[in-house]
Amino acid sequence: MTNEQAAAQKIQRGDKVEVKSTGYQGVVADIQYVHNRYQLTDVSGWQYGIDNIQRLTK
Repeated sequence: MTNEQAAAQKIQRGDKVEVKSTGYQGVVADIQYVHNRYQLTDVSGWQYGIDNIQRLTK
């Protein structure tokens, strides 16, 4: 896999995701790979552990 392919697979703002540990589904409001955190539109505050979410949309 090239770096371009890896970048294209990254979760981005607006993607629908599922939190693996809870099964909660939501939309990413913001994501910061440098700090390993993300925000969902209907959840207050930063959530940590980007590896705990998986994208449901392409």
